[in-house]
Amino acid sequence: METLEELKAIIENAPDDASSVDAEGYYIKFSNGSYYCCASKLDSWRRIEKSELLTTRSLSDIKRIVELMEINAETQKQRASSSEAYGKFINNMGRDHKLDLMLSNSIVNQCINLGHVSGMSEVETLKFAIAAMIKLSDDDLKNKIDLAMRRVNPYSKGAL
Repeated sequence: METLEELKAIIENAPDDASSVDAEGYYIKFSNGSYYCCASKLDSWRRIEKSELLTTRSLSDIKRIVELMEINAETQKQRASSSEAYGKFINNMGRDHKLDLMLSNSIVNQCINLGHVSGMSEVETLKFAIAAMIKLSDDDLKNKIDLAMRRVNPYSKGAL
């Protein structure tokens, strides 16, 4: 497949009334029951037989592909920027904040494990994990998860 720049060039060089482009790069139009082709905006149209047509692609499809490729490129840039910003945020966090973040992740993982072990549905498990993060302090939550894990598995040494 062509690059974004090559596809843009196909669109930019197309005569206004062209509807498609063939495999050799000739622009095609259908008018008054006949097919015509030309090489670029600067070229004049010449009549061709339908049998002369090679594989063609719609210019409107190519325009849409260009739009989607540009959106994809922008999304990739934003994703890279977000990842970079998150990395800088984590690197600039103090030690205590990093430990809090690790503890929060651990608590969520333990809630999810507890939900699965106790037979909760996936939705119930996620609600449980979210509610736990919102409603309880870390120490209180840790104790409740440890207690719940021991109820499910009496040999458990606790959640965390």
